[in-house]
Amino acid sequence: MSQMIRARITVAISAAVAGVVVGTACSSSEAEPQGVPTPEASTPTPSSAQPTSDPTTAAPAEHEEPSIPAAAQAPGRAGAEAFVRYYIDLLNYAANTGDTTALRNVATNCGGCADYAQLYETTYEAGGWFHDPGWRPFGLLSRREGNHVTVVLQVNAPTVTYLKRHGGEPKRGQAEVYSLRFEVRRSGDQWIATRFAGQ
Repeated sequence: MSQMIRARITVAISAAVAGVVVGTACSSSEAEPQGVPTPEASTPTPSSAQPTSDPTTAAPAEHEEPSIPAAAQAPGRAGAEAFVRYYIDLLNYAANTGDTTALRNVATNCGGCADYAQLYETTYEAGGWFHDPGWRPFGLLSRREGNHVTVVLQVNAPTVTYLKRHGGEPKRGQAEVYSLRFEVRRSGDQWIATRFAGQ
């Protein structure tokens, strides 16, 4: 199983769960790809998750929902790349707030996208939270393939502190660099994510 993307989806659902974070292939009609982390699997193992020094740490401060930039609405490969940057901003926002409305609105039939949204929703519903500085994307490359654009990139994922549920003990995941793959397509005058997986 890939070790990819453990730091971000550090919600300690179960150290024994075998799966992959980012990604179930983001199409509900596709079989889940091998070696791609799912939210459960990105959970840190006991060796990589250490309690914070203050188990009473409160949830993160207020975060403002990102607005979609004009560049992320433009057609063409540059627009697709800008959209992926915006999508990562939405992931960062959802991680810190539990608000997944915008995240879900910009994806369709995308299993990996839905996995992240569900992780954030269930964590916050259980009284948990993420203190997440956010993924920082770099090295984006894109190519058109039929009716969609594939965007590959890397992200710096800094150390994340998280609480699985109310009354639990905060833990800390390790910082890592991940390689990601998105597939996005036009839907009317906007981009929609249809695949989100580890590269």
